[in-house]
Parts: sequence; C-alpha cells; structure tokens
Amino acid sequence: MNGSDNVIDFSEILGVFKRRKSLFLATFGVVAVLGIIIAFVLPPTYRAESRVFIERQQIPDTLVSTTVTGYVQERLEIISQRVLTPERLMDVAKQLGLPGADFPVGSEEYQNAKYEITTDMIDNTAIETVDVQVERAFRGRSTSHMSVAFIVAYEHKDPTVARDVTNALTQLFLAENVSQRTEQASNVTDFLEQAGGRIKAEIAGIEAELDRLKGQSFEVLPQQVAENRKLLAEKKAELVNAEAEISFLTNRKSQLLAQMAQTNRHVISDRTDMGVVLDPKVRLAKARIDLKNARERFTESHPDVERLQLLIRDLEKDVAQGVSASPATKYSVPTNPAYVRLQRQFDDIDTKLSIAQGNKVLLEERIKSLRVNSNADPAVEIKYNALIRDLDRAQKEYADIKDRAYSAELAQSLESEQRGDRFTLMYEATTPKMPVRPNRIGIVMLSVFLGFLASVIVVAIRERGDSTLRTAADLKKVFGAEPIGVIPVIH
Repeated sequence: MNGSDNVIDFSEILGVFKRRKSLFLATFGVVAVLGIIIAFVLPPTYRAESRVFIERQQIPDTLVSTTVTGYVQERLEIISQRVLTPERLMDVAKQLGLPGADFPVGSEEYQNAKYEITTDMIDNTAIETVDVQVERAFRGRSTSHMSVAFIVAYEHKDPTVARDVTNALTQLFLAENVSQRTEQASNVTDFLEQAGGRIKAEIAGIEAELDRLKGQSFEVLPQQVAENRKLLAEKKAELVNAEAEISFLTNRKSQLLAQMAQTNRHVISDRTDMGVVLDPKVRLAKARIDLKNARERFTESHPDVERLQLLIRDLEKDVAQGVSASPATKYSVPTNPAYVRLQRQFDDIDTKLSIAQGNKVLLEERIKSLRVNSNADPAVEIKYNALIRDLDRAQKEYADIKDRAYSAELAQSLESEQRGDRFTLMYEATTPKMPVRPNRIGIVMLSVFLGFLASVIVVAIRERGDSTLRTAADLKKVFGAEPIGVIPVIH
C-alpha cells in the first residue's frame, strides 16, 4: 500500500457531497427541526430562591452558654423533616390556593391530591447551605468550613407559584427554628427542675432520718465522743490515703512488670554470653545471629549450619509454649540499660509498696482499737456516718443542679428573646424572569450538531453501499491497475 492511499482527497469528499446533497440536507433538516421543536415545546421551569443568614449568638458564650446542641447542618435537616410534612405542605397549598387543595378533607379526591401535591412539593424543594472556609491557628494552620447561610429554593412551571411557595416555606423554616430552639431550652430547664426536686426530697428524707436517730440514740452519736471520734476520723482519712497510695503503687508496679516483660534483659549480639544468658528468647535471638554468620562462611549442608537450624526450631517451640528460664538463670545480671533502669524503678516501687502496706496494717489496727474504746454502738455509728455521707453528697448534687438550672434558665431566656443562634431573612424570593429549564439555546445547538452528525453518517452509509465506478481510483481498486486514459467530463 502506498503512502498516498492514506491522504484525504477533499475533491472526492466534495464529489460525494454533491452527489448526496439532497440526502444530507434532508437528514440534517429532519434532525435539526425535530430538536428545535422539542426545545420550544418543552414547558419552562422557574426557580425562586430566598436566602437566610445564620447569625451567631450575640452574647459571648463565657457569659451565657446555650443549651441547644447540634451543628447547623443537623439542625437544618431536623427542621426540614418537621417542615416538609404532608400536613404542613397541604396547609401551604391551601393558603396559596394551589389546584387540588380545595377538596373536602377526608374525601378520596383530597387524599389523592394530597399525595400528588406534597410529593411534587418535596421533589421540587431544595435546601442548600452556603459555606465559607475558615483558617484556624491551632497546632499549625488548619482549614475548616463554616455554614453562614442557607438557600430555600422551589421550582415550578408558574413563576408566581414558585415565588409564593418559596416565601411560605422560608417563613416556616424561620418559625420552626425559633420553636425548636425554645423547646429544647425549655426541655433542659424542665429536666433540671425535676432532678432538683427529686434531690431536694432525698435531702429532706435524710434529715428526717438523722433527727429520728438523734432522738433514739443521742448519747452514742459521734459528736458526743468528740476527741475519740476526731482521732478516728483522722485515722480513717489516713487509711484512705494509704489505700490510694497502695492502689497507685500497685498499678505502677504492674505497669513496670509489663514494660520489663516487653524489654530484653540483655543486649543481643555476637558477644552475648550464652553461659550466663539462658532465657529462650535471648538464646533464640543469639542463635539466629550465629546462623546468619555461619551461612556467610559455610554452605547449607555444613554441620554448624544444620546444628543451628535445629537449635532455632527447638527454641521457637519453647518460646511458643511460654517456656522461661529457671529462677537461677532468669534473673542473671541484665546487660540492657533500658531493662536495668526499669528494674531499679521496680525495686524502688516495691520498697515503697511494702512500707505503705505496713502503714495500712498499723492504721487498721489503730482504727479498730479506737472503735473498741468508744461507747458508740457500731450499728448506730455506721448508719449515722452513712447518712452524713449521703446528706453531703445530696447537698453537693443539689447545689450543682441549682447552678445548672440557673444557667439553663438564662439559656432559655436567651432563646426566647432570640439572642442565640438565629435565622435572619436576607432577601425573600422574587418572581423569576427566566426559566432555569429547559436550556432552549443549548438544545437548538445540540440538535444542529446532531443533525450534522446524523447527515454525515447517513451519507457515509449510503455511499459505502453504492458500487458505481466513477473515478480512476475506483477502477484501480477493482482491477488493481491504473487506467490507460481518462476521458474528462465535457459539459
């Protein structure tokens, strides 16, 4: 094949166009006209939008903290679920006089219209947040997104309906936000008031029980044996501290044991003394180093290599089964500095723990002696001390609840006066002038392109199926030789 066979012959293409001009134009016209008809027959869809600004709390959080939780996106989703309900949407439809909304409530026509209207309104409603990037200088600069506004949009074939429905839904969003925030703040306040009432009743019951106990066994109450009871209380406090210290030292001892178990007692190298270090893990590491060195000097069949391989297999079994060195060898002098440091800390903690446990024993004996020497009834003493502890705990809880309830009341006032986070209407929807769909110019341009493409394809198919010989090139393709001469067309 000659290289000239791949060269595009524009004169041949022009000849094809002249011969198939009618077919080309007919196909192009049909497709283009059909696309233009579709572009102008499709009904227009108008989109109306209103924008709502999300204002942050006007009063600093350090003064009054809101009790309404959740991110803006979460709140918008909850509000959307409450607003876009069939009942509320039908109320909007009735208010705006949309077709089908005036049927009698409860009738079959009303139920069918309700389903169609609400489904159509939900499908054509869009809630879009407007986010901005915020850079925060915390542990290096980081970028996050913050929602500053959101858009309520509605699409309809009637621009007036699109505008009216958008404004109605926007007002529902604004009202629902206020209602939801007020309701949440009120629920928190009510919960804290109920909790405070329960604790207050508990305090009254404890005080009544203390009064009854004083009336029955006044002479044996702890305050009647002041000196003895004062000393007893001090020893109890010391015992609590001693138990806390023992608990801390015990936990620290366990942590050190765990760290020591994970730390090699020895620094493993070619010079490791296997006669001193008999721990299977250490021997396994040493044997692997020896095997590596042996393989560098000998072949795999050498006796030293085979012996080390057998030794490694045996040691791996011992390590897998948890076999450890005997006490005589396991605690040989370690050579790993990290292990030595941990062992010193362990010995120091163990000494302190022994001292603390001895102090605890002495304190328990002293407390027992003080109780025996007192005239108080142990049962009355235990009950009295339990009541005192419960009263102290309940009073602290009640004071904490009162503080929280006061903060919740401030937060509720903050929400009722709309000084917290709130939605502010930036601009309401206006009657849209231009439809958002269909894109008539785009459809027309697409139909022209598709018409041209279809015409080219149809002409190419028609030309490929035509076996007429017209040019010297056609003769060459059929006979495989150049023609002797060519008679030109004489007009």
